[in-house]
Amino acid sequence: MKFKLSKKKAIFKTPVCRCAYLRRDRQAITLTHMKKHGFEIKINDETICRAGLDVAYYVVSCNLVSMMRKNDEQEEISIHVGALNAVNNNHLLWTNNLLKSGDRISIEIIDSTFDEPAEITLAESEEFVLQQKIKYFHRLKEELKGHLDE
Repeated sequence: MKFKLSKKKAIFKTPVCRCAYLRRDRQAITLTHMKKHGFEIKINDETICRAGLDVAYYVVSCNLVSMMRKNDEQEEISIHVGALNAVNNNHLLWTNNLLKSGDRISIEIIDSTFDEPAEITLAESEEFVLQQKIKYFHRLKEELKGHLDE
């Protein structure tokens, strides 16, 4: 992200209109007049999804993956379209399609009329996340016990 800072204001130059003004105490106040953007995905001219979120803070991604698995030497080419709703930390999935040689992928930036996701994974509770971190800590402690000074 490119931005220009002065003592009075910072102007962010992004594809959307976003202006941030610095207060005297140097904390930024952001005034946002943003359109919500997403992707329309087409495979071989067939619309697969219109992925996007109508929330204040989000991440929408479209990933094309080509991989050769080491263990079974099987090649896989796929497209994954998903998002993070940064307001509630839910993960969303529109598609995770396998592709083949010759497939044509079209990605258009859109700003309205999004499809509902095919799958929503709810955010884990803080208590669950803490329990998982403690389990991981104990696993690592056991794995590294010969390398740690106690």
